[in-house]
Parts: sequence; C-alpha cells; structure tokens
Amino acid sequence: MELLLAAIVALIGSGIVAWALQRWPTVSTGIAAAGALGAAVLGIIPAWNVLVGSCPTLVFSAAWPVPGGRLALELDPLSAWFLFPVLIVPALATIYAGEALCFRQTQRRVGAAVFLLNLLTAAMVVVVVARNGLLFLAAWEVAAVAASLLILFEHDRPAAQQAGWYSFVAAQLGAAFLFGLFAVLGQHAGGSLQFADFALITNLTPAGANVLFGLALIGFGAKAGLIPFHSWLPPAYSAACSHVPAVLSGVHSKLAVYGFLRVLSYLGPPPNWWGWVLIVIGLLSGLTGIVLALAQSDLKKLLAYSSIENLGIIFLSLGLGLLGLAKNDQTLLVLGFAGALFHVWNHSLFKGLLFLATGIVELQAGTTNINLLGGQIKRLPWTAGAFLIGSVSICGLPPFNGFASEFLIYLTAFDEEAHLSTSMAVPALVALGGLALISGLAAVAFTKAFGLTFLGAPRSAQAAAPGMRVGWRLRLPVLLLAIGCYACGLLAPRIIKILEPVVAVCIREMASPIARSVNAPISQIDIGPLQQVVVATSGLILIVLSLTAIRWILLRRREVGRTVTWDCGYAAPAASMQYTGTSYVQPTTELFGNLVPVSQISETPNGLFPTSASLKSSVEDPYLVRFYQPVFKACGWGLLKLRGLQNGQANLYVLYVAVTLIALLAWQLGWSR
Repeated sequence: MELLLAAIVALIGSGIVAWALQRWPTVSTGIAAAGALGAAVLGIIPAWNVLVGSCPTLVFSAAWPVPGGRLALELDPLSAWFLFPVLIVPALATIYAGEALCFRQTQRRVGAAVFLLNLLTAAMVVVVVARNGLLFLAAWEVAAVAASLLILFEHDRPAAQQAGWYSFVAAQLGAAFLFGLFAVLGQHAGGSLQFADFALITNLTPAGANVLFGLALIGFGAKAGLIPFHSWLPPAYSAACSHVPAVLSGVHSKLAVYGFLRVLSYLGPPPNWWGWVLIVIGLLSGLTGIVLALAQSDLKKLLAYSSIENLGIIFLSLGLGLLGLAKNDQTLLVLGFAGALFHVWNHSLFKGLLFLATGIVELQAGTTNINLLGGQIKRLPWTAGAFLIGSVSICGLPPFNGFASEFLIYLTAFDEEAHLSTSMAVPALVALGGLALISGLAAVAFTKAFGLTFLGAPRSAQAAAPGMRVGWRLRLPVLLLAIGCYACGLLAPRIIKILEPVVAVCIREMASPIARSVNAPISQIDIGPLQQVVVATSGLILIVLSLTAIRWILLRRREVGRTVTWDCGYAAPAASMQYTGTSYVQPTTELFGNLVPVSQISETPNGLFPTSASLKSSVEDPYLVRFYQPVFKACGWGLLKLRGLQNGQANLYVLYVAVTLIALLAWQLGWSR
C-alpha cells in the first residue's frame, strides 16, 4: 500500500509543481507527465501483485477527525482491476497533452490544465481504493469538479461554457442520489460509513434493497451516461481538448461501473427484475447510442455517443450476471460479470486511442467535421493506421480486444440457449439479438468515421492545407494504445483467467449460496475458440503484411507507371461528388427513425432548368428535446416566479433562517417521538 500512497503523492505533487512553473509550458507539462508515468509504475506494481495472487489484499487504516469511521483504504482484486486503466490511460493522455496544449494554447498557460489532469487521476485512484463512504464521496466530488474544469479550460468558447455547465450539473444531480444511498447504508450500519460495516448489514428489507438499487442505478448511471441520463455527455466530450474525453470516456465513466459493483455487494441477493432492468437499460443505451452516433457529422460527438453504446454493453452483461445469480446459474453469473469487467479494460484502450487520434486530426486540419475532412491518410498515415485499429476493436472484430470481451458476452448467451432453459433462454436471446444489432450498426458508424476522415480527397481547403508537424509526444500514446488493443486481444485467454479473483470479489458479499460456492469457475469453461480465432486472424493479417512488403521490395527499383481505367465518363471527379456522412448512413437512420427522429429541410428543383436544390437534415437527441429542455424551461419559469422572495432586505432573510430552524426543530422532535 505504501507504493500506492506514493503514487497519489506523485500525481498531486507533480501537478502542483507543473502549475507553479506554468510560465514555461514545455517544462511544466514535462514534469506533470513524469509524475503521471511514475505514479503509473508505482501503482501498477501492487495492483499486479494483488491480481496474480502474490498478495491477496493490501490495507491501510488510520484514525481521522471526520465522523463516520476511520480513514480506510484497501486494494483487493476488484480495485486492482480498475486501477490499471485509471493509471495507464491518464498517464498517456498527460504525455499527449504536453504537445497538444502547447500547440492549441500558445497564449494560455497550460500548467493549470495538466495539474487538473493529475488531480483527476489521483482522485480516481482514491475512489477505487476507498473503504469509507465519506472518503469515497469526497474523492468522487473532487474528480467530478476536476473533470468539469478540464472541459471548461477553453472557457472563451460558448460550447465549452455550456458543456462544462452541463457536466457539473449532471455530476451534482448524480452525487445527490449517491449521498442518499450512503446515508441509508450508514443508517442500517449503525451510523458507520465503513464499507466493512456495510457488508455486515442484515436488517435490510427487500423494499429497502430495491430503493438502494434504484439510488445506485441513477447515481452511477448519470456518471456513466446511461440512457436517459446521458444528454450532458456528448456536448462535454466534443467541446474539450481530445485528451480530456480520452480520460473521461476511457476511465472516468468506468468509476460508475466500479461503484455500482461495489454497492451491489452490500444489497443482498438480487431479485430477477434487477437483472432485467440492467438488460433493458443496457440494450436501450447501446442501441440509442450507436444510432445517434451514426447520425453525427462531428467526429468527437460520434465517439461520445459510441461511449454511451459501450457502457450499455457493459451494463447489459452485468444484467446477465445478476440474472445468473438470481437463478443460481453459475455459468451465466461468471461469464456475465467477466464479460462486463473485460470490456471495461478494452473500452478504456480503444476509446482512448480513438479520441487521441481524433485530436491529431483536429490539430492537423483544424476541424473534426467529417464532411470537411477526407484524404487525411496521406498526411497522417500512422494516425490513420491507429484509428483503423481502434475502429476494428470497437466494432468487436478479431483479433483485437473488442472482439475478446464481446466474445465472452456472446458465449454467455449461447451457453444458455444451448441448455434450452425457458426461464433463461429469453434474456439470453434478447442479449444475443441486441448485441449483434449494436455491433452491426457500430461497423456502419466506424466505416463512415474512418472512410470519410482518412480516405478519398480532401473536402475543404483546410483539410488540404499543410498542418502542424506531429511530434513524438502525440504519436507515442496513440501507438502504445494501438499495441495494447492488439495485445489484449492476443492474450485474452490469459487475461480472462486473471479475472477469476475479480469476479469472486464482485459476488462474494452477496448473500447467496452460489456466490459463496464459486471457486475458479472460468478455468472450467472452454474458451478455446477465442484463442483459435485470434491466432487465425493474426496469421491472416501477417500474411497480408508480408505480401505487401514483398511487393514493395520487388517494385522499389523498377519504374512503376499509373493510369486510370475506363471511367464511364467520370473523367473529372471533384471532392463535392463524394459521399457525405449523411448520405452514407441515410438508409440506416431512416430505418430507426422512430427511435431517433430525423428532421429534414429541402428545396426541391423547380422548372425545366432548375438552378438550385438543397437538402439539410439534422438529428437531435430525443431525450434532450422532449424531456430535459421542457423540464428545465418549466423549472426556470417557476424559479422566476420566486424572485420576489429575494428583495435585498436582510431582516427578511433572517426571518427565512428562523422559520427554517423552527421547522427543522419541530420535525426532529416529532421524529424522535
């Protein structure tokens, strides 16, 4: 535990020094990056030891003056699993930020930005190892405020101002439910906020457990961006510098998964409907997220909506695991939890990769609008290759890591279908169909993203103009994440076996006979096909690369001429003749028009010789338009009616305080009786 505490100190200390030296941007960002890398090394050592069983748990406890228990930290396998992305992805993002911020903010000091990034990382580390409710909530709030300030870094832009405000409000609304959750748990634990005492709660009724489940789902779901608590997420991710959503989407949102799993272990055996709720929310989030992603012309917003989709996949898998626990189905239980946990890792890697690669495109071309891009593979071949790896990974195709985690979820559902059990065949079939549909739509979305960004001809002057030189601090994090996507796919069978103690921690506190009987079940499940598919596709890729290299060697000293083939009259192509993002996905978005309505404004050609015609289409978030905006408008109208209460008279304000105190005293006396 000493190494982990040293990692936290290194993050905060290097961030403070970087802020103090912000007049020298290169030195400032270098110190912050060195601190983040050092913290990653220090923290990964104990996390690895815990995962492989060299040290089952690491504990730190000390007295503190805050009520509700002691200062308690613990590193168990579940915390260690989440600690890897928490430390690795932000460290790479800090390296990336050193060059990206200096390029974007030539007149703005960047020391505050890297300080906030390190502070966010340190707070996330504390969240995953905290074993006291008050400490957990304090670190949760620090992380939320740091994230909002990072989104607001370019505060002179209206989009950043609005996005930062949305992020902060959503974080506080979610935190309000979490405060209620921990307050009720503390009351049932005799006034203690220690997680160890939460695990000993025996006086929780089924109705009380249901209420706590709802509080946890809303509180953590708001942070994860699950439907319908997601509307803050796309503006926040698209307005910030690309290294910020790489951390927020890749890591920060996963804290919601961690917190939800941790709280579930204190609520006792789950009823069936908990699993069904997670399956429905997961499918709704996955399907709505990817359909909204399809319709986006901004690359960052496309990635933001796909984050909602992937969090939906994670909660879908958790729902299958909870159903397995409720039905005493060990295979469904273990594979459901294992698939969700493995996808946490994998999504952190490929989503961090995609956001960082998008940032390079933005720095080079000055825009993330794919209808203004095109042809970037000629200027950014390495970035294009990395983005392609991330796209293949997020679509769940072998041999990369997205395939490995989704394979576990498919295996879970196929196993239940093979048993032909009527009680479990329905959710398994729903999961199979839903996940297959989501994966297919993801393939459409990311062929659009890659094709229109990197292939074809530039669609605007800014996309064709010479850009900045991409330095190693931008390339290295992207390259390492791309290697990580392949390595986690290739080593998936070994990584899955490491998940055994992590899954056991997730379920051992649940008061269920099967939860107490689970003992290394993953090793008993045949995941041989996963290794075979990964090896076969890796071999195919190696053959293609070898043939390409042989061709290049044979032709490099020969004169090679190029000419066009028969072009059917297509002799002078222009960039405007290429597919736009809207036209590419129009058949798919029309198919799901009831889920995500598309509005169109058209000017049809008139007369024998029409001179103009146009078609403009737009897709708005239906939850934002139909629910949140009317609710916020009504709240604003109601609050305006109360402005008369604030008339500037101090005597009246004192009266408000006195009346409130009398009401609280009366309520307390009545409650005591």
